This record gives sequence, C-alpha cells and structure tokens, in this order.
Amino acid sequence: MRYGSLIIALLLLVACSVEEGTPIQQQVEEAKHNQLLNKPVQQQAEAEQVEVLEEILPEQVTLPEKNERDSLPIGWDSFFDGEDVTKPSELFKALRGERVEITGWMGEVLSLGQGWFLLIPAPGADCPFCSEDGQFWNKIMIVFVEDASTLRYTREHLRVTGTLDVGIKVDESNYKTMFRLYDATFESIP
Repeated sequence: MRYGSLIIALLLLVACSVEEGTPIQQQVEEAKHNQLLNKPVQQQAEAEQVEVLEEILPEQVTLPEKNERDSLPIGWDSFFDGEDVTKPSELFKALRGERVEITGWMGEVLSLGQGWFLLIPAPGADCPFCSEDGQFWNKIMIVFVEDASTLRYTREHLRVTGTLDVGIKVDESNYKTMFRLYDATFESIP
C-alpha cells in the first residue's frame, strides 16, 4: 500500500513538471542549453568573489627558520603589528602551536609550586599586572615549565624554549594573558 501511494505521487510529480504538448527530451535539452548560457556569468561571479577574498586576506607571513636547537626564534619586537597592542601579531598567530625560542629575564611574579614564571624583556621591569591601562600583557610571556621542581628564581639572562600559545584568556596561572609558552625549558645565557 505504501509503495503504491509513492508511485502515484511520483507519476503526478512527473506529469506536473512536463509542459503540455512538449516532449520530456525537448525540455531536458532546453534545460542543458540554459545551463550552458548561464555558465560564463557564474564563472565571472566566482572570479570576482576570489578577487574580493584576496583583498581581505592578510599578506603572507614569513616564518623564521629553525635554529640549531630545532626551534623558531622570536623577538620582543614581534609581539604586535605596529602600535596596536590589543591583538597579537600575524607572525605570532601563524606560530601558534610551534616550538619557539626567546630570550629575556625572569620576572618577580612566579609560582614555584605550579611551575610557571613571567618572562620579561628587560631585567627589573615593572609588574605587568599593576598597569592602569588594562594592557598588562604588553610584551610579557607566561612560561609554564616542563618540570616544576626545576624552577628557581634567577636574575640571569635566559633563553626559553617552549610551545607558543597566543590569544587573550585566563590561563592555568589564573591571570589574564595573551602570550604563553607551554612545556618550556630555560637556560642561562651570557
């Protein structure tokens, strides 16, 4: 019974779609012809859409080459594009999830038990969380070390290597940060 109703519905659908007195083959040919006529217009519209997309996309970011320690070197001047400190640079976005290396100094804000410290660009820099302008992530990086038991405060210049994470969030330290290094190691450098 169900199949009979389905067959009748299909026959009615086919009958309604056929113009009176016009063979189905002729209707199919007309449809193909109309489709061919519309194809150049469609291709032109797709080409225009590609041009618009290319204008919106940012320029290709040139990534640094890996160094002898098999990490990508980054510097403090690469954190932001220009003067806008509200979003990370395109380079840092492209390096998200990559193993990177940066030099700096250990800030006085650290947690030996949780295994993290703040990396700052110059020794003795001000506490970044005391900023009144709300831009406390300006050029600081929170570093989560691989082994918390190895973390000790030092005033020495450091080379830090870890996996880069970028974007504003309240991280595992319970601070709101923009730049983080995970599974990091560090060593003193001259």
